[in-house]
Amino acid sequence: MLEQIIYAMPLLVLFVGIGYFSLFEFRDNEVLFTFKITRLTLVMSFVFAVIFYNKPMIAGLVRANNYSLLFQVLLYGGTMTLLFMSRKWFAVMKESTHMFCYALLLSVFAGNLLITSRNLALTFGGFILLMLSNLLFLRKIAYKKENAINVKIYSISAALSVLFLIAAIVFLFEKVGSLDYVWLKLYFEENSFGIVSFCAVSVFILTFMFLLAIAPLHFWFTEISGRVTLPVFGYFMLVPLSAIWAGLIRFNLEVAAPISQFLRLFYIGVGLASVTLGAIGACSGKNMRKILAYSAVFHQGIMLLLMQYFTLHATDAVFEYLMVYLLAVWGACICLFGLKIRGEYLFTLDEFAGVAFRRPYIAAVLTIALFSMLGLPPLAGFWGIFRVTEVLMYHGNFYQMLYLIVMLMCMGFAFLRVVQNIYFENSHEVLDKSDKGTYVGLTAFIVMMVFMMCFPHYWIENLNFIAEGMH
Repeated sequence: MLEQIIYAMPLLVLFVGIGYFSLFEFRDNEVLFTFKITRLTLVMSFVFAVIFYNKPMIAGLVRANNYSLLFQVLLYGGTMTLLFMSRKWFAVMKESTHMFCYALLLSVFAGNLLITSRNLALTFGGFILLMLSNLLFLRKIAYKKENAINVKIYSISAALSVLFLIAAIVFLFEKVGSLDYVWLKLYFEENSFGIVSFCAVSVFILTFMFLLAIAPLHFWFTEISGRVTLPVFGYFMLVPLSAIWAGLIRFNLEVAAPISQFLRLFYIGVGLASVTLGAIGACSGKNMRKILAYSAVFHQGIMLLLMQYFTLHATDAVFEYLMVYLLAVWGACICLFGLKIRGEYLFTLDEFAGVAFRRPYIAAVLTIALFSMLGLPPLAGFWGIFRVTEVLMYHGNFYQMLYLIVMLMCMGFAFLRVVQNIYFENSHEVLDKSDKGTYVGLTAFIVMMVFMMCFPHYWIENLNFIAEGMH
């Protein structure tokens, strides 16, 4: 019993932090203290996650696989970056950080559940907590009148998802007698698969897609992204993606693999729809954050196309693509945190006019991040696109590959509009002085980008070795 408690320390530390923020209310002038408590909680939780990697925290419910720790690195890394970059905004705007830090810890707790879960009940719990943390960000932190309808749509959609999830869990438990991934997979392998069982599995997959804001369930994120505060936008771009994708990949391989022939066409359709709507939406946008939001829909559509194969080879490619994409998003978000006019972060493309003449270093890094998302060589994003084309060609899907190339060109048009405003337009607006932390973050981003560009085979070929060697 004591051993199980020790192995559960990554979750217990987060639970204590969440309880602390639940019991004590902090004032607006305690920004540094709340951020310090949150940072300390996250660091301790991550250290325990590394020490007790691949240990059975809760027997029968939680199990680490090869990539569990690597997904946790992405989760904690994105969260710490967001804390590091957001502290200045909260200090200047004199906004309370209490709810922000509370929701952030709640989302990391939910993310850990999704990354390590091997039981539908625990996955359901991760969904509930993540939906709650998202709602706290939207209602308590970023609520504006113009967001009201979109917040209501998200709330109703989340409530419906919960009801469908409960129905799916009850049905599968009655059929299988267990919610363990192993028993579910065994049941699907040994028994005929009916339409109701397919719908029950699809409910979980659709919930993953809803939380990822993948088309056609992207409406809530793309519409809200252009209006929320930058810390909240940064949260949705940096924090939950790695955890949700980890949960989806595990569910795909450990539960849904026996019914892959039924799901393949579904993944192809949703993937192509996301790629198309993401590229078109980015091209039609005039708001920098909405362009990046539609870009997220686009890139996740590419990863969904890889999910159709249900193989470890394709899964490796998904993780590599996700890693280089999140690195590019990380750099782009840090750039956005460094660009302000009279205390307000830049929103529209017109506000980015002439940034290269006033903040050349930030403009150059933002350009590198955008071009990396496009997969242009020799940037790190090229290796993600290379792995996608490798998998598609290996399986003979040349038409899908050609379509992706066309959509990449459309996405390139959207990003070129951004570059045009940055380098070839001018503005007389005076930008605020950038925080020193911005340049620290951008330098770290450049170092990581250079490492991935110069030593691509090192990190690609040794991902599995790193994961196995950490236990």
